[in-house]
Amino acid sequence: MINDDAFNKYLSDLDAILSEESKLKSQQARIILDQNDSDSWVEAERHYEEIRNDHKDIDRICSNISESSRVVTRVKDHVFFREHIFIVDDLIEKRRFDPDPEIVNAWSRLTEGDHVESDIDFFKHEQVESILERRKGLDYVKAHNEAIGLGYHWNPEEAYDGDSG
Repeated sequence: MINDDAFNKYLSDLDAILSEESKLKSQQARIILDQNDSDSWVEAERHYEEIRNDHKDIDRICSNISESSRVVTRVKDHVFFREHIFIVDDLIEKRRFDPDPEIVNAWSRLTEGDHVESDIDFFKHEQVESILERRKGLDYVKAHNEAIGLGYHWNPEEAYDGDSG
């Protein structure tokens, strides 16, 4: 016969251990590049080229986040290939996004399947932003701000603040 008090204490202790493990896991999003390290910003360019040349990431991300190939391809093209219109001081510039260590981190986690909630936020933000740029003909800043206004916000710091995917 099991002592109810001992059993309840065991369950309580087990719950505390599992909660702590879950908390630690959610706070330990895998990092490829550290955005606070200036070398990482240079290294991000190499990673962007690797991502551009990776032909398996789309299928892996589709599987990892249950999204269609069409949508994942749209986001990858938007972030890594397509040129965007930037308007700065009435000057119009068309270029790709600058490589960003946090995007390298998010894309890697989405590809490997160890993504966190903020990586999904990144993906959805870029998906909506790409639609706004293409369908409405918006420049990058307007599309970015409209995506945020529609509720598609990405804060990469949230990946390290304990949100699990």
